[in-house]
Amino acid sequence: RKLRAFAELPDFIDDLVLSLSSGMAVLDEAIERVLKEDQSSNLVKKKYENVLVYEFGRAYREYKHGGRDRAAAFLAAADRIGVPEVDTFVEGVNEAYLTGSPMLEALQNMSTHIYAVYEQRMIEYIDKKSVSFVISLTCIMMGVMIIIAAPIFAQIIAAFSGHSA
Repeated sequence: RKLRAFAELPDFIDDLVLSLSSGMAVLDEAIERVLKEDQSSNLVKKKYENVLVYEFGRAYREYKHGGRDRAAAFLAAADRIGVPEVDTFVEGVNEAYLTGSPMLEALQNMSTHIYAVYEQRMIEYIDKKSVSFVISLTCIMMGVMIIIAAPIFAQIIAAFSGHSA
């Protein structure tokens, strides 16, 4: 769930950026649009549950209808998700609200940062996998060499000891 949430974060932020860029006035409208798009695509594609859409949808309902303030609802969603990058995202959104910074600009900056972190993590993951692949391939090759070489060595030993194989 945490890995899926981390993998979904760049697209989730981009969806919010697109919604705000296309004329949505506030983040609430953008979140509502992303929720509706996810629900309609789930009906058509029957795809897996989007962790971020689910959790931020829950947060949206909590502060729209449940009497909780936006910052607390977003922080609770980040706590439930448990991914440090989501915590950073929520802190950035809450900071933009507190300071009155343009949300679109804040989200674009977060998107750039998250893509860089995502790229770095994928490079680290690939590096780890390539090392384990090389080790596995080396073990397989050694096993094949032993299987092929064992009969040949047996014949050489037999030839030098004077016994026929």
